[in-house]
Amino acid sequence: QTPADVFIGNPRVHFQHYADRMNEPRREQRRWRAWACWALARAVRPELPADPKHRVVEPTAADIAAALAIHGHAGEVALWQAELARAGRLSSTRG
Repeated sequence: QTPADVFIGNPRVHFQHYADRMNEPRREQRRWRAWACWALARAVRPELPADPKHRVVEPTAADIAAALAIHGHAGEVALWQAELARAGRLSSTRG
């Protein structure tokens, strides 16, 4: 487990950059999965800021779900939405 006084980085910024700079192969699938991870990071750690220098349109949960429905595997949207809901519940029990 990571010690409480160690900052491991900002996963929101990581996935924001990753999603916006995705290359082939399977660019769209991997891009929307990165945005899905970004949304999870935001749900778990809502206090972490975005990168103000990185100009990107942040998608809504509906945007991510629609894209995963097109580019992901069967059942991927439901799994992601369940984990997003769980992440939100975990966040509300933190500190």
